[in-house]
Amino acid sequence: MNSENLVGEIVTLKILDKSYFQDYASMFSEKVKEFLHVQHGESEIKYLENRLENKSFFYCIFLNEKVDGKGKERRDISGKDTHLKFGDIDQNNKAGKLIGAIEIRELTESDGQLYSWINENYWGSGAYQEALKLISKKYFETCNLKNTCAGSIGCDNNGNFGSSSNGNVRCKYYTANVDAENLRSYYALKKFGFIDSGIKNGPYGPQYKLLLVKK
Repeated sequence: MNSENLVGEIVTLKILDKSYFQDYASMFSEKVKEFLHVQHGESEIKYLENRLENKSFFYCIFLNEKVDGKGKERRDISGKDTHLKFGDIDQNNKAGKLIGAIEIRELTESDGQLYSWINENYWGSGAYQEALKLISKKYFETCNLKNTCAGSIGCDNNGNFGSSSNGNVRCKYYTANVDAENLRSYYALKKFGFIDSGIKNGPYGPQYKLLLVKK
């Protein structure tokens, strides 16, 4: 994968590097662990080591500059106003701060390709939506699949995504699975443009299946 940074107005995505592990662990809060069903931080570090070894499409999310959150009120998971402005949430809200991570896995590796989180202090800041925009653009520009698809959105009549001259096929979508009780994440993905593709029984209960189709 290309190691260049993906730069937006609010955040910059940087390809995973071992030097980020300590900051990653410090922002991988108890609330994030709860949403991702991760019991111990050590297991997440082992996952990162695996992603490095496999040179995965995994980026860490870094804040570009202090965001004042004009007119934006942070809401807790119940949807109630906390009356805190984004810029007031974290006194260490500064340029270069790691605030989350985002990955698009191989379809053969997981039927829910998107793996992502952002520290709760940055919910509602626009950082996550921009991270989705940056990684999706890069993914669709660079991703090639050698496998065919069977009856999926984006397939042609022969079950292919549209073959290129060298026999590979260009990615047309990627997938995400979201716990049915995690409505914050579900609506965040829907806001970005993901579409529903069904419901499945996940390891921790029902999950929404979603797709982001290349435009």
